[in-house]
Amino acid sequence: MTTHAGRLPKSTSRAAVDAGVPVGKGTRAARVARSAFRPRRIVTSLVAAVALTAGGTIAAIEVFSALGGHPARLVPYDRAVRWAERSSWQNWAVLAICAAVALLGLWFLLAGLLPGRPRVVPLRGDNRDLAMALTRGGLCNTLASVAESVPGASQAHVTLGRHRVRVSVHCPSHEVDAVKEQVRAAVQERLDEIRPLTRYRVAVRARTRQG
Repeated sequence: MTTHAGRLPKSTSRAAVDAGVPVGKGTRAARVARSAFRPRRIVTSLVAAVALTAGGTIAAIEVFSALGGHPARLVPYDRAVRWAERSSWQNWAVLAICAAVALLGLWFLLAGLLPGRPRVVPLRGDNRDLAMALTRGGLCNTLASVAESVPGASQAHVTLGRHRVRVSVHCPSHEVDAVKEQVRAAVQERLDEIRPLTRYRVAVRARTRQG
């Protein structure tokens, strides 16, 4: 179980004026809970920060050394300028460089706009200043235990998708339909008790065994 306590930003802490209003999907309070556990994309941010810092540092060194009369020449930009003057836009090397720069910019743009896959599952709550979550592995283990508690079901395995919980169990061949329905109902009931922000659909797959 993971929690995030304390006063949340003013822009979103007014989402639930009444503290008794539950945090639900589609409300501003729910978005606060989601953002509290949103992946930070550390690797992408680090790559961008290092690239910008290195580029800015080299540019500053080149500018100030040139103003002082002793260009550092850390980057052979004279040759780059001559090559660019001789090359046309139809040159395959120019097109490749432009495509690489465009793809890099698109990667950073998508990384900033699209949500990543969270490592935890945010939960609904009644307090707008307390965000709670379960690890994905913890939720899967909990649901697997619930599935195995159903009579006739064993060796349950749960995988968590973006909007679906997939449960795989073993059961006797003559009880497949009954066990599948009982497992689905039991897992769905536990999800309703845990109250994740995402509405999950439960899909059950039963593998038969002798018995």
